[in-house]
Amino acid sequence: MGKHREPHRPPLGISVEAAAFGIIEVAAANMSRAIRSVTTEQGHDVAQLALFAFGGAGPLHAAEVARESGIGRILVPQEPGTMCARGALLSDVSLDFVRMQLTPATPGAWAGACEALHVMVKEGDDWLAAEKVGPALRDFDLAIDAHYAGQSHEIRVPLDSVDEAGLIDFLARFGQAHKASYGYENPGQPVYIVSCRLRAVGRVPKTDGPPHVGGLSIAQAQVAERSVYYGPAEGWCVTPIYRRSGLPVGDLILGPAIIDEMSSTTVVLAGQNAIVDAFGNIVITTERR
Repeated sequence: MGKHREPHRPPLGISVEAAAFGIIEVAAANMSRAIRSVTTEQGHDVAQLALFAFGGAGPLHAAEVARESGIGRILVPQEPGTMCARGALLSDVSLDFVRMQLTPATPGAWAGACEALHVMVKEGDDWLAAEKVGPALRDFDLAIDAHYAGQSHEIRVPLDSVDEAGLIDFLARFGQAHKASYGYENPGQPVYIVSCRLRAVGRVPKTDGPPHVGGLSIAQAQVAERSVYYGPAEGWCVTPIYRRSGLPVGDLILGPAIIDEMSSTTVVLAGQNAIVDAFGNIVITTERR
C-alpha cells in the first residue's frame, strides 16, 4: 500500500496572498508612523504635503503609505530606482561646522555665539576654496540650537546673518519655532543656547534636461493585464500594466493600474488616478482615509 499523504495546509492558516498582503500592510503602517513622527507630531499638516516616492521600492508602497498617512498627492520622479545615484552627482557639496555653547541666552552669551559663527564662516569659506568652489557659488546657512530651561530637547533656529544686535530677534524666532513644533511658546521662560551651527555649501551648477516626450496614448502604453490581489476588501482585480515610457503627458490613468519601468514599479490603487506631468513625473492623487 502506498503511504497516505496529508493535504498541504498553509502554516499560518491563511492563504499565501493574505499573508503577503499582511506583510505589505505592516510595512505601510511602519512607514506611516515614521512620517507622522516628523509631520503631524511636529505641527505640520500632511494634507498640505506631497509624498516623494523614489528608490526601487518607494513607488511600490507609496499609494498605500499615502492613504495610511492622510497624504493626498504622490510624486514619482523619472527613473526612481537611480534617484540616489543621480542625486549624488547633482547635489551641492556641503560641510557642517558646530560649536557647543551650553549657556543661557544673555547678551554676553549672544556675543560669544556671534564670534563662534564668524569663526565658522571663515573656516567654511576656506574649506570651499580648497574644494575649488568659486566665491559666487558659496553659501553659508547659519543656525542656533536652543531650548527652554528645563527641557532636554532643542530646536534649530535658522539665522539670516550674524547680527551682534540680533538677540531679541533670535528669541522671537525661537518662540515661533517652538510654537510651530509643539503648539505653544513661553516668553517668560529662560532660553538656553546649546550650539551654533554653520553649513558651508558649494552650489553645483545644474542645467535643465530636455523636455519630456511621452507616448502617443494610454492604450498604446498598455503592455498587458493581469489579476492582482488588493486585500480582503477588494480581492483580485484585473489590472492593466503600462510601460512608463509609453505614457502620454497629461492623460488621466485610472486606478487600479501598475506602471512598469526598468528601475521600479508604481502601483495606483482603486479610487486613485495618475498623470504624467511635463517633467516626466508620475503624479498620483490619492484618496485619504
